[in-house]
Amino acid sequence: MNRRFVAVVFGVLAAALCSCDENDVGVCPAVINPGVEVEVRDALTGLPAASGAAGIVFDDSFSDSLRISGYAGDDALRMAAAWGRSGSYSVVIQKPGYRVWTDSHVVAARGRCGVITARIKARLVSDTEPVPNR
Repeated sequence: MNRRFVAVVFGVLAAALCSCDENDVGVCPAVINPGVEVEVRDALTGLPAASGAAGIVFDDSFSDSLRISGYAGDDALRMAAAWGRSGSYSVVIQKPGYRVWTDSHVVAARGRCGVITARIKARLVSDTEPVPNR
């Protein structure tokens, strides 16, 4: 077998097996990432608080419900939405016993291998806590 042929074959195989990184020249994996992922915690205790929460991610022409996407032990911690979709979003999370939490202008960028997830943190404040002065 020709050495040049073998080198080309190994080069192609190496490129095909390369993991995707924004600075990498390899092949992108067949993975769809969420546009937005929110880590949800109780503001006072710091404990995971995604269980029982409901949320939405939206822009002018799109909306998607946040769904549980990660756990800390047995407790739901992360919620995600807008799978495979870049954009600038507003995020709203509601949970009984807590004030409504919002964030605007959350940007999920488009990368070479698809959407780059915007990871944000929501600290839910109990509805019995006093409202902080602004």
